Amino acid sequence: MEIREVSIKDKNIMNEIVEMEKDTFGKFGGVDLWILKPIVKFGKVFVAIEDEKVVGAAEFMIAFDRPEVFLYGFSVMKEYREKGIGTTLLLYCEEYFKNYNKEVISLTVDPKNIKAINLYQRINYFIESLEKDEYDIGIDRFIMKKFLTS
Repeated sequence: MEIREVSIKDKNIMNEIVEMEKDTFGKFGGVDLWILKPIVKFGKVFVAIEDEKVVGAAEFMIAFDRPEVFLYGFSVMKEYREKGIGTTLLLYCEEYFKNYNKEVISLTVDPKNIKAINLYQRINYFIESLEKDEYDIGIDRFIMKKFLTS
């Protein structure tokens, strides 16, 4: 497996991310090119590539006024899950951000998404709070964080 940062020139990779996220998140929650391109330009996007295709992606927004990054989107193709790809991708990203003096990664996750919560907790993310109606009525989210220590 190869992990790499996505650049604005990687049009095919961006299209693969969009398709993977449609499959992962359905109608709500996945990125489209209108969202993904600005994140590539002004944040950071990393992909896991296996068998010459994108099998995982992590999209980050950067907080300018504090040493924090926000994991906007994270997905692994269904047929590649539970093989360590998500863990490897997240740990790679953490090391990347440590080198840029970022101290915290924050994210939101559906409280019903037990597999994702378990993945994050296995690598030391913790639930900071439950945000009721975060994205709309009845769409609650856990806020999870991890402190990046040297």
